[in-house]
Amino acid sequence: MDPDNNLIRSMAEFCAKRYQYQERIFDVFEAVKSYYKDKGMILWSEISAENDVHVFFQLIKDPQIVVHVKGYSKKSSEDQMRLGARLIGYDLMWLYREMYNSVGGEYGAIIKELDGFRNGIDVPYDAKILEELLAKDVPELRV
Repeated sequence: MDPDNNLIRSMAEFCAKRYQYQERIFDVFEAVKSYYKDKGMILWSEISAENDVHVFFQLIKDPQIVVHVKGYSKKSSEDQMRLGARLIGYDLMWLYREMYNSVGGEYGAIIKELDGFRNGIDVPYDAKILEELLAKDVPELRV
């Protein structure tokens, strides 16, 4: 066996798995986004999947607050997705995006990390579970 071919095969398998996890996270985020829109809880939302997957929800009850959930495709697995979440300022988010031409890297706009997501958490690929977790930390997302 050629070690170079094994390395290339392993890298290709890793990339394929990462892409698969990225798609699954995207689907969960899309379902949560639709739920919040249907319930009239958000003004604006966006999903970005350049590397990791990011979803942003601007709250109707407090438009200056955006919930940012990040799905780590490299740290996810077949059964679970790795997530982090925080609240960020709406105006600062746009300022950082303009300054750094980056979606998901608005670190200067962070208001607070959500307690239930500190250090990243592993949860099943399930929109209802994500909705329940966000509702614990963000009262504006409770039905």
